[in-house]
Formats: sequence, C-alpha cells, structure tokens
Amino acid sequence: MPNPLGAKAGEDVMARLDDLTAKLETERRMREVTDTIHAASLDDIIISVREDVQRLVGCERVTIFAKDPYKEELLSKSMDGNEVREIRVPIATNSIVGYVALKKRIVRISDAYDPKSVSAVDPILKFDSSWDKKTGFKTKQILAVPIMSSAKLFGVIECMNAPHGMAFREDHMVIVEDLAKTVGTAFSNHTRNAVRTSPFDSLIRAGKLTQDQVDQATLIGQKNGFSTEHSVIANFKIPKSEVGRSLSEFFRVPFMEYQSGISAPMELLEERFSLDYLKLHSFVPIAKAGNRATVLMSNPRNLQLRDDIARRLGMEMIVNVAIKEDINEYIDAFLGASLKSVPSAKVDELLSSIEEEGFTPKAEDGEGGDPTAKDAAGVRGLVRTIIEQAHEK
Repeated sequence: MPNPLGAKAGEDVMARLDDLTAKLETERRMREVTDTIHAASLDDIIISVREDVQRLVGCERVTIFAKDPYKEELLSKSMDGNEVREIRVPIATNSIVGYVALKKRIVRISDAYDPKSVSAVDPILKFDSSWDKKTGFKTKQILAVPIMSSAKLFGVIECMNAPHGMAFREDHMVIVEDLAKTVGTAFSNHTRNAVRTSPFDSLIRAGKLTQDQVDQATLIGQKNGFSTEHSVIANFKIPKSEVGRSLSEFFRVPFMEYQSGISAPMELLEERFSLDYLKLHSFVPIAKAGNRATVLMSNPRNLQLRDDIARRLGMEMIVNVAIKEDINEYIDAFLGASLKSVPSAKVDELLSSIEEEGFTPKAEDGEGGDPTAKDAAGVRGLVRTIIEQAHEK
C-alpha cells in the first residue's frame, strides 16, 4: 500500500517549489519595476509606475505622492482623459498619507472606516473619506509607506484594498518598502540634477514668495500687459531690489534698475535699432566704453537675440538683466530725447514733403468725399501730432 508519509513529503516539496517559483517571479517583476523607476521622469513615476506597484502587490489601487519642495503638502497626479489631474494633501494628521509623511513611518490599517482600527495606529490619526465621496471608490484596507532617501522625505506610496479583502500582509509591506526606497533614490536624483527653471526660485526658497503667487502674478501681468516681475513687486510687495537679486542669481548677470539722468547712447541706437524693435524684444543699449557696449535685457538667456544685438552693434557686449518696465523707461527716455532734438523748422519741411508726394487733399465730391484725401489728411495730422507731442515732453 502507498506510504502516506511519502505522499505528504511530496506535497511539501511541491508546495515549497511553488513558493520558490512565486518568490522568483516577484523578484523578477521587482527588477523590472525598479528599472522602470530609474528610467522614468518624476511625472511618469507618479502617474505610470503606480500601475506596476498595483500589479506587484495585487491591490485595487495605488497612489504615489511626491512632497512639494516649497510647501508642507503632498501632491499626486492622474490622467483624466487627456488631461492631468493634480491631487494635493496637507502633511498633517487629518489623512493617512499626511500622517505617514509627518511621522515618516509605515502604516497598515485593516478597515479605514473603523475608528478603532484607525486609532490603534495613533489616537490622533483620522481617515479622510472625502476622496471616496468624490470618486465613488470605497477604501477598505490601507498600506502607506514613506518615500525616503538619506533620511529626507520625498513622498508616500499608498496601497488600498488588499487582495481577497484581507489585511495587507508582511510580505506586501516588504515589497512596497523596497519599492519606496527605489522611488526615493530616483526622486532624490531628479531633485539634485534638476536645473532651476524660474527666475523667482531664490525668493521661493527663501519663503518670501510661493509658486502659486508667481503663477497668479503671471496671469495678472498677462491680463494687464505687465511683466511677471512687475506684478510680483506690485501685488505681493516684494522690493524690486530683492526681485533683482533673484533675477541676477538665475541669469548669472548683474541686475540694474532704472536710473534717471543717464545720457542717451545715440551712437548705439541710431540706424541700428528702432523703438518698436527694442520694445518688442525688451532690451536696450545704455552705455559704451571703448569697444564694449552695456546692454540691458529682460531675458539674457535669449542667445539668438544676443547674437543679433552683438552683430548690429559690431562690438563686445556686457549684458545686465532688468525688468521690462525699466527697459521701456530707458527706451522712452533715450528715443524721446532724440525726438526732442528735431528742429521746429523740420515740422513744416516734413509736412511739405508729404504733400509733394501727391497727398494734397482734393475737394469733397458728393456725400462720401475722396477717401485718398481723407487718408492724406490723416497722415499729415498723425505726423504733426507725433512731432508736437515730442516737443511737449
């Protein structure tokens, strides 16, 4: 008759083989996800990698949060059709992920809607059910792991609703914890290698301005025809000198405010740049010393414009940064002075030359009159107004 002990031993061996196979498969998928994380951008990690984590753990939903570098908030992103939707959560005890970020500790909860299950972690901890109400998703079990690197918080991975409706197991926690370390390294590398992209970064880092305020200032400026720098100064009471230091640090050139009394460098302006061209590209030459010209630019990183200015000047350029409004004030001061120097006799000479070109108005013929005559009169009137206004300045 068959030996029951032998059959039992065979079953144990098969069970161990199945367990080993499952572990090897998990390790293989872990390596794949790790490779994906290291090759992905920050947005790709937040939006796409969560699906890989979800398949590894076998849970219903995963959200990867990154810490806002300027605020005590966590942010996540998800795709809503073709649009990216942003989620923000305060780092505080009124939500699970906020608590995990605040305390920098792993949290496992077997029933998010059971106050005893939640308070067993910490009596001050609260579950925020508002997201469930907004999305229609029912949160049951939660596993939340802080994303850390070199003892610094970079975010939180939150897994919801464990496989088969059971509590998250120890092996689930080990998997997510390992992935959190990988994500932390990736976030740290991205942060360290990131290039500053805003002229206001210095003010934001110093806590004198927030990115939301910069965005608001940009919208105000676009609506009213101001530069963002002017809007920051006017609306958020940041001194121009402090804005200038931030611009100087970002562009790595000196900052210069408008100063009255600087003589117009007409040799750098005449026959080289029109008023429209200067204002359109927001720059102005302000001084010449030897074979060097000092030029103010609102965007010294515009290398194509710098090359064009240098070509037209035919000399070496020293670039300073200035806000658009100060540059325009220099342009008006310099070219206004040029217009004022036009002798009064030139007014009649200019108008005469216009008439000699065949713009003499004809007598009105009928109700509508001669449109050419009206155009000519308009041209002469416009010229006279421009010149008279220049003399009045």
